Amino acid sequence: MWLVPAAVLVVLLGFLGYDVISSRYSTQQLSHTEVQEYPEGGDGYIYVSDFLAGNDESRVASTDVFVRSWDNVCTIVLEVSHEEGTTVDEISLEFNPLQPCDALALETPEGYPSPLARHQSTSDGNGVIYSIPDAGSLGTGTMNFTFLLRKDVLSSVASPAGPICLHVNFTMHRDGGLIVPKQHAEVHIYFKIP
Repeated sequence: MWLVPAAVLVVLLGFLGYDVISSRYSTQQLSHTEVQEYPEGGDGYIYVSDFLAGNDESRVASTDVFVRSWDNVCTIVLEVSHEEGTTVDEISLEFNPLQPCDALALETPEGYPSPLARHQSTSDGNGVIYSIPDAGSLGTGTMNFTFLLRKDVLSSVASPAGPICLHVNFTMHRDGGLIVPKQHAEVHIYFKIP
């Protein structure tokens, strides 16, 4: 007689365990606002997009891209900020089109020593990807990346006819607690080279 209630209890615990495990490792896709462009000083631009979560669509993260230019160099500063109590796990930044790929260089991120950024060409060879698969302690606060783009190299190969697309893609999680669902954020920011 006691075997039937015990079997029912085991099945119930199995379903409950599956629910807890699947929610712990589920990923919520964040929506984002339309990218806004603002002039910055005399020769630059700022591009801003917020990431929203939940039924109330509250802001949980944002990306700001500052593009400035002087002589033959263009600086592209990406700032990824997120709510206190969240941590960015991994991030990928793709610039496309961008040829040659060695026209772009990443300065050492703030908070050095930091995780190494992997650098590779896109599969079609028309762009470059910087990725950090494990952000570590760099992901606990606002993340800043400064890129230097050599306009003289770009113009000697081919002048960019249109904007460059920066594809920002990252995952983050809330700190603490038993259930830690991940959040995924992704946005395409098209910027001009001043």
